[in-house]
Amino acid sequence: MKKWIVILTAVFMLSACSFSVGFEGNNTEEQEEKELQLQVTQVDKDSGVTVENNETYQEIERLLKENPDWGYPNDFGLQVVDLITFEEGNVQLLMLAINQTGQPLKDISLNLTLGSTDGDMIMDNELVHIEEQIIGVIEDHSAVPVLLPLNEEQQAIFNTLTDENVVMELDNFDYETP
Repeated sequence: MKKWIVILTAVFMLSACSFSVGFEGNNTEEQEEKELQLQVTQVDKDSGVTVENNETYQEIERLLKENPDWGYPNDFGLQVVDLITFEEGNVQLLMLAINQTGQPLKDISLNLTLGSTDGDMIMDNELVHIEEQIIGVIEDHSAVPVLLPLNEEQQAIFNTLTDENVVMELDNFDYETP
């Protein structure tokens, strides 16, 4: 995996900037008792990256422990974390895909809307694929990083988002089970 220049030192978290889709038929009490586990992406795992040998994954794991309320029982959701700048200068939006559905998920697709109540949009109903070959199978009670490239205009909009003005929606959620 490409080395990240910015290691989430001052993480910008929009507490209202998460969205999930519900699943029925799972035991909610059992779901609430389990702590979220950080999962390394498949491409990172194939490159020898682990939580233990990577500062970025260690920082994400710390954030998960500090924010046990991320995600919801019987749901799949996305949690916005921050922007990441790579050595080459490209900037990507770091989100966590959080699976608490009671089953592993793979090859997820959805339409993502993310922006402000003023109408400035980073993504407006854009198709997002969370592919097994890149991310892997997302186990139940797990969170895995998902990176989405952003241009300069989208970055500028992101920097204006607050808990009060953020809009985030997931539509057309589709997935497979292993």
